Amino acid sequence: MKADELKRTITIEDYFTRVLNVTPVKKGDGVLDVSPCPFCKHSDCFRISPSDQLFNCFSCNMSGDVISLHQKLKGLDFKDALKDLHEIYGLKYEEGKVSPVWKNTLLADAWSYYVGKGSNSAILKKYLEGRAVSEKQLKHYGLGVSDGKITSFLQEKKYKKQALLDSGLIREKDGKQYDLFGRNLVIFPYCDEAGNVQHFKARGIESKNIFQLSAKDSTPLFFNMNSKPVDDLYITEGEFDAIALEKTGLTAWATGGQLTGKKLAKLEKVIQSGVNVVFAFDNDEAGSKYLEKALDALKHFLLPPSLRKMQGNTGGVFRLSFPAEYKDVDEALRKMPGQTFIKEAQFSPLIHCIMLYRETVEKESHNALGRLIYDYFAGVGRFFVVDEACYLLYKAYQYQVDNNLPFKSLIYKETSINYADKSSKVIWEVLQASIYNNSPHVENSAWLYTNHLKQAIYFNLCNEANEIIKIEPDNISIMENGSNVDNVLLLKSPKTKPITFKKEIELGKNLRDVFCFFSEYLACSEESALYVICLTINTFFLQYSKAHGINRFSGTQGSGKTEGAGLVTTLLYGQNFVTIGSTASDYTDAALNPVTVCDNLEIHNITDDRRDFLLCVATGITRQKRKAGTDSKNIYEHALTQVITTSIESFELPELIERAIEVPFSKDYFCSKHPGPAFVEETLKERRDDFLSAFILLVSKMPNFQDRKNKFLAHIQEVFPRHSKKRLNEHFACLAAILEALLEHDILPSPQVNAYKVLDSWIATQESSTHEINEETNPIVRFLNMIEIEHQKGVLKAEYHLETVDGCPADEFAVEVTTDMLLLIFNQIAKKYGIKNPFKSVRHLGIRIANEKDVIEKAGWSITKSRTVKGKRYYILDFLGKVE
Repeated sequence: MKADELKRTITIEDYFTRVLNVTPVKKGDGVLDVSPCPFCKHSDCFRISPSDQLFNCFSCNMSGDVISLHQKLKGLDFKDALKDLHEIYGLKYEEGKVSPVWKNTLLADAWSYYVGKGSNSAILKKYLEGRAVSEKQLKHYGLGVSDGKITSFLQEKKYKKQALLDSGLIREKDGKQYDLFGRNLVIFPYCDEAGNVQHFKARGIESKNIFQLSAKDSTPLFFNMNSKPVDDLYITEGEFDAIALEKTGLTAWATGGQLTGKKLAKLEKVIQSGVNVVFAFDNDEAGSKYLEKALDALKHFLLPPSLRKMQGNTGGVFRLSFPAEYKDVDEALRKMPGQTFIKEAQFSPLIHCIMLYRETVEKESHNALGRLIYDYFAGVGRFFVVDEACYLLYKAYQYQVDNNLPFKSLIYKETSINYADKSSKVIWEVLQASIYNNSPHVENSAWLYTNHLKQAIYFNLCNEANEIIKIEPDNISIMENGSNVDNVLLLKSPKTKPITFKKEIELGKNLRDVFCFFSEYLACSEESALYVICLTINTFFLQYSKAHGINRFSGTQGSGKTEGAGLVTTLLYGQNFVTIGSTASDYTDAALNPVTVCDNLEIHNITDDRRDFLLCVATGITRQKRKAGTDSKNIYEHALTQVITTSIESFELPELIERAIEVPFSKDYFCSKHPGPAFVEETLKERRDDFLSAFILLVSKMPNFQDRKNKFLAHIQEVFPRHSKKRLNEHFACLAAILEALLEHDILPSPQVNAYKVLDSWIATQESSTHEINEETNPIVRFLNMIEIEHQKGVLKAEYHLETVDGCPADEFAVEVTTDMLLLIFNQIAKKYGIKNPFKSVRHLGIRIANEKDVIEKAGWSITKSRTVKGKRYYILDFLGKVE
């Protein structure tokens, strides 16, 4: 029975009922509905036209007649589908009755016609521009456009009616002939390896309809098959996917439909020739099924390189991985120019590979077995080296390749090899040596990494999928940690609970919610609340400045300072992490987590070690310590964190005072309807993903952050050239840049507030606070003030042998001293009043006087050189009263 006769005998609705056991349902307008679609499994999208005996799915764009339906469902070519249908329906199939192959000249003429129409088609060129396909590519791939007039053109070429019908380009109904491809369809030619057209596929320009030939002996293989692969061949579903990949310099073929047996056989020959086949199917259910079918058909090629070589095969099978938010590679490359993707090896289970290895060789070699295991994990995971330690990233988990329990358990699970076996030591040595020699040596980038040249910020989401988020100007992408195209590996912050990024949230609303939440529940001024919010967002910009200072939440007992620190940690970590730890644990904490809180840090518990820790974090320097178990190797710990301290008492040490940023808390700012700390923290936990997602979106909306920061840095240097916190200028500039971006989203009810005014107020407030603290805590000023008190008592000459300078005004006090005389007087005063003199030597005192001259002068004292006698320098100490 001929194909046309078969189609008249077997209706599509009968095929569904009899073969698929599905009854089509009337949908109206003379069409039938089948739900779900047998291809994409979507509902209310698959239609049958009984009058034309054609089907079409509006979701996956599958279309055709009953023979092509059977072809696509069973993965058969036209001839095999014809035979199979005859057998199913009990019809007699006669080999000779199958129509002969049409002449290549007919298809060549049709192709020439379509290309000619396409070269002058404005609608086609506009459509291809949207697909980022150039006019050069249009010509290279021989794309054309249909105008619904190919029938007339071919008739004028004197082709016989039967040849036209057999080609599939022409259909006949009620004695009338019409084009298979109507108007305004992009025509894709499917050529053989010699470049001769064998098949056409058409895609709607103004619709989503897809058509392809369903002609006798039409056995198309791949679109662009005349493009010869060298090392790798990429296989896509759609033609535009193949074109997009070829634009990046790769060789790509498109299936244009189902993976038939002939297509898979062709790919097998490609692999046997030494070429790697890389499947780049769509990120959907259909793409997954295509991949599953391909891997099943090519399973004897799914071997690590060393085993493939033993088997005499050089080519391999891979999968192209690209961001899940994109349907296909075409979309990903159009929306992310310059994006490259990961080529993941597809291997059979390792235990099967080992069994095959043992079947292949006469005598097992543990060196070769170690190399096989290395090849396997290098393909399905990623190795890297930190210092001398070897690591494996595999299935979102990080293993250290050593004799530790997690890695030994992994190897036993995957290979049944027991580390306790004597021969296993060789395998471990081969693994480590291979990793060290062949894998990238990377620096541990903590939980955050910033590529300043590309304006890219990478942040660990700390989720089970081991994902990191990449934030670029106006673009955010999520990628696997370590196994990504950017080669970025981030440590996981042990305190941070998983973060779920919500791309679709409303940015402005959530930023306003953040401000309302913090301004209501932080017991501080609105200006200070803005500082705390910017400080929290600065988590993403830590690598834009070196020194971050010490953020001191100060206030009386019960003023809400500890609760304020708790809100910051609850937002960043997902739980309250205000703790009191040892100095050693603080160093570790600071190296691995975004914020470190030192609670109740009063003067009495600031030891030398604690002071060194605070300075290390505040200045951004790296701590060096001896590696345990060695005599010569060192470990370097870099604190990538912002430190928050809470205390009632101010710092006394000048080096800490200069680096401290006071955030005053007060009961005056308590919320009158505060529901309690536990309720507030639970509320914040519920909104945590919303707020952090808003921060991430805000960061992506801040292109050229360095320029923004530099603008505020220049302002600070101009307006406050000698302010006491000038070492933290970069830190203040970063926070001001963040504040500017926040204010652009109208988070404040007052439009008069701008980032410059708030920044000036921040610094002015710190200046005032620093002067007060210095006067109260500076030991030199304290002792000088006590000298002035002793003068008021009239005992200066009798007890300390000091006389006021001749000619000194009555309302001032001035004496002439040397540094060693001053140290002696300080010792006498300390002994008299039972206080401690912190200065142990003349040199020590002299250096501190020179270093703290500004503080001394702002406290109302003038120190000027008067004369030198026998090598000793004399100075005039002049008390002028407090300088405002």
